[in-house]
Amino acid sequence: MQPVKKWHWIIGFFVIFILVGSGIAFFVFSDWGQEIVSPHRMHVYFFNPSQGRLEPEVRPWPEGDVRDWLYALAWHLESTPVTAGLNSTWPQTENGGLIVDMLMSGDDSDVLVVYLTDDYFNMPPLEESLFRSAFTLTMVGMAFIDSVKFVVNTEDGVYTEWVESAATIANNPSITPARLSNVQFTLYFIDESMEGLVTEIYDATNVDIQQRGLFALQQLIEGPQMAGSFTAIPSETRIRDVTPDVDAGGIYVNLSSEFVTNFSGTPAQARLMIYSIVNTVVYNTPGSFRRVFFLVDSERLEQFHGVGDFKMAFNFNERIMMGFVEEEEVVDVEV
Repeated sequence: MQPVKKWHWIIGFFVIFILVGSGIAFFVFSDWGQEIVSPHRMHVYFFNPSQGRLEPEVRPWPEGDVRDWLYALAWHLESTPVTAGLNSTWPQTENGGLIVDMLMSGDDSDVLVVYLTDDYFNMPPLEESLFRSAFTLTMVGMAFIDSVKFVVNTEDGVYTEWVESAATIANNPSITPARLSNVQFTLYFIDESMEGLVTEIYDATNVDIQQRGLFALQQLIEGPQMAGSFTAIPSETRIRDVTPDVDAGGIYVNLSSEFVTNFSGTPAQARLMIYSIVNTVVYNTPGSFRRVFFLVDSERLEQFHGVGDFKMAFNFNERIMMGFVEEEEVVDVEV
């Protein structure tokens, strides 16, 4: 048997070195390896509207104890994402706050209990679902948290609570790539007594996330399913587009000329019709938009059938429901 030549040993050693080095590099730069080699980071989930899904951003691990970590995660969730195209799912609340307290459950050590204000119930269904999902996925990213228990204290002192985990979020049919299924829309119709607006719940499936406001307005034009209310929007009206504008802080509703020429109602009906559109579009459009700008064939109009300042922005009006009809509420912002 011939002895192994020295250069064979060198080549063998070099091959082994390459294989071992590649394996170490793959481990270190993989997500699994990064969690071990560099554990001081957190995954904070934001919404990607163009893809219709929640995506994580990596944030540095804060100093302090467990309570500091939890509130740091909440602060990151409320902050503006660094990555372009991502949106925070954190709601804008009237009272300036949403979380009352957060603590680890005494009964189940791996359950995070989150106490929320009743502002939680003011969120539209899509915003609520996205917020709850992003919050849960972010929190269960911590090794010591398996699930999140949401507790909401209502005005009458009754607590509502439920538990979410990564599994329940993944199996939730209300969030699927680019589209939503089993969605409830809230439509604002004119009450037959002409004293205000009334709401009607409309169930739909397979709705494009980016077209929720447009879809809701289409159903509003078609009219109510229940007796006792009506829509004053001419049925021939075509929706040119419904476009949220972050810079303007509102939603542009662009309608065809039939909206003006085929309307035959009174000024009171015109005012109620305007707010039925405003409330419907604002309530069902993702985001924190609270006002609507009207365009007719992409042009602004000075007035609409007795409604002055039609070129201004109209705010979402909660007090125009039955028995609370107010004067026109417009915002002095031009389109």
